Amino acid sequence: MLHFFPEFLDTFVKFSLLPLSLLFFIFGIDDLIISILLWWYNLTPSRLSREEFLYIYEQPEKPLAILVAAWKEAGVLSQMVRGNINLLNYEHVDFYLGVYPNDPYTVQEALALQNEFKNVYVVTNSQPGPTTKGQMINELVKSVFTNESNIRKTYQGFVIHDSEDLINSHSLKIMSWLLNEYDLIQIPVFSLPVSSKNWVAGTYIDEFAEAHTRDLLVRSHLKLPIPSAGVGTALSRKLVQKYRSENGGGLLNGDTVTEDYELGVSTGKYGLKSFFACYFLRNESTSGSQKTEFIATREYFPKAWNRSVRQKTRWVLGVALQGWSNLGWSGNLANRYFLYRDRKGPISNLVSGLGVLVFGISIIRGTLTSSSSMGYENFILPLLSINLALMILRMVGRFRSVYWIYGLKTALLSPLRFPIASIINALASVRAIGQYIRGRSSNRPIQWVKTEHELPDGFGLKLKPKVEQ
Repeated sequence: MLHFFPEFLDTFVKFSLLPLSLLFFIFGIDDLIISILLWWYNLTPSRLSREEFLYIYEQPEKPLAILVAAWKEAGVLSQMVRGNINLLNYEHVDFYLGVYPNDPYTVQEALALQNEFKNVYVVTNSQPGPTTKGQMINELVKSVFTNESNIRKTYQGFVIHDSEDLINSHSLKIMSWLLNEYDLIQIPVFSLPVSSKNWVAGTYIDEFAEAHTRDLLVRSHLKLPIPSAGVGTALSRKLVQKYRSENGGGLLNGDTVTEDYELGVSTGKYGLKSFFACYFLRNESTSGSQKTEFIATREYFPKAWNRSVRQKTRWVLGVALQGWSNLGWSGNLANRYFLYRDRKGPISNLVSGLGVLVFGISIIRGTLTSSSSMGYENFILPLLSINLALMILRMVGRFRSVYWIYGLKTALLSPLRFPIASIINALASVRAIGQYIRGRSSNRPIQWVKTEHELPDGFGLKLKPKVEQ
């Protein structure tokens, strides 16, 4: 047995090296295309000048409703609402908190907030929880339209957020301004800074920084539908009414685990306009130096390995597998290309995870060039060199994105976190494929998969209730 195991590893590397290398090359070229488009169109996050910033703040505020779906969020809901109400530079905004009748602690927290703030309304779901976030948002939207006649207000925009979100103080002003032209506005979503020792949570820093300063910029520039991130998403009244009329009164698909993604991708089908609003400010500190502030939603992501795998399982299942099944392939060639990028996850994640494994074995065993006995040694080494160059280019792009948002120290650790992210994503893909197959065969209803949430220490805790003048 001791003999067999090393021999098995060598055989595994020999037979997997070529197919993995070819797939790495295909996906590497795919990522290179995004880099080329970014360079060709000179796409970067947009800096708001002082004049532009002041102009936006001078525009009249549209009445907005923030929709927060909450399932077992008693630990963070009060902090989130109190903290954000205190920070937001926006007067005409109301919070609608969706809770379940069988979640008494969250209901209690929500009702306390309703009693404390005049712009907080509690909506109790007609069904016991958990259902899905999409089903809860549908209940919230229905309640918002019903409540408008009671409070004599007509909302011009609906903003989706979660119970763990830190809403940027300028985001609602940006959304209100952009709603003059667009029906769906997505602002960036970034992880809150975490310790360098939190390797799992650090992978979200890298992945969201890369996606929200690169991929979505290209998508938006090409005027393609922008997938909603589920938070930091503003919807026009026109969009909400259109979706509800087309979908039997529901805004979101209540039978998928990534209802937000489908919401954004479907805007093209209905002739609605979407936009990715990636803006930043340069603020002068007391010392005279300039500090960059991205107008983005911030939150903590899972720090534990199993929680990260569980969360990413939901993303792969909803975006790649259910998205393909529910939405098919539509739009022009560019839109179909980005749908392919959304849906390649199960394969690309597995390839990346296996690649980390094969590379590790090869380094330990010295079998990287053992393909000679397979007869393609003259082909594999140039291919590996090309793949290495493509990987370095991607790491440079990711480094740049992380550096913009978090600084040099965090960016330097980005390449070291890549293998961890690859393995997590590969495991999530395996689980997602299994769940999808089981779900299709059994027709079991989808339920909300709970992820534990947290907020920064002290956020929303030291605030006094606002008193009406």
